[in-house]
Amino acid sequence: MKKKDQDVELKFNDAYDDNAENVSNKKEQVILSPDINNKKTAFSGIVVFIIIFSFIALIVSTISYFIGGSNNNSFKSFQRKINTDNKIISVQNGYALTQELVIEKQKFVIRKSNNEFTALPINISSVSEISLSPDSSKVAYINLENTISLGIIVLKGLQVKGFVNYNLDMMTDKEPFQLAFAGKSICPWTQVNWSSNSDRFAFFFCDDSNESSYLAIVNSNPIDVIWVGKKNSQLTKRFVEWLDINRILVSHNGLQINTEILNIDDIIKENN
Repeated sequence: MKKKDQDVELKFNDAYDDNAENVSNKKEQVILSPDINNKKTAFSGIVVFIIIFSFIALIVSTISYFIGGSNNNSFKSFQRKINTDNKIISVQNGYALTQELVIEKQKFVIRKSNNEFTALPINISSVSEISLSPDSSKVAYINLENTISLGIIVLKGLQVKGFVNYNLDMMTDKEPFQLAFAGKSICPWTQVNWSSNSDRFAFFFCDDSNESSYLAIVNSNPIDVIWVGKKNSQLTKRFVEWLDINRILVSHNGLQINTEILNIDDIIKENN
């Protein structure tokens, strides 16, 4: 082939390659353009869907507010009342003594679980102090209704087996203790404190003028006074705590500063 023909052929090939590249680029542009358009369309569809969904949610929320608003407010009010009024008084032996709302009335309750409980048959408004024995078999409380008395509720699990309100003279038939109780009554401020084995409890009783107070130790089964302390003339609320089944710490004033430890078994021996 002549040189001139070779040059023509080379130029022709170069032109062919350029045209081929242009055609290829055009094809790529044609192929890519629909994908870009589809992505834009899909994105626009998502935006429209979000706007429509938000609008529907707003409408549903508004309707729910007007239809169920009063019910929601009542529920919130009920929850606040429950949280305010309920309280745990003590927990013993797997049972809780609580104060809570039962059928829209405040009650003392013995509770074993969320769904297992018993409301105690006493008027909560007349009770100043209440306590559950460590073995959870008895509840003791101070009843201020009419004459001040000490109530005992006997339990078997969640079953109330019986309850009695004791005046001082009902707790003993022993003459020394009957004489000690004469003209006196249970102090309205006293607590009822149980020994760790639930066999005994302690409380204070006062002169009718409430000018003096005395400590009483009582067997719980059956109810029987076993010791009465000396007169204390300080006009303050006093405290007693069991250190073990025989020893108690008793205060002689309301500040728990002037205290004394008593061994009950030793005292009983001394007085017999």
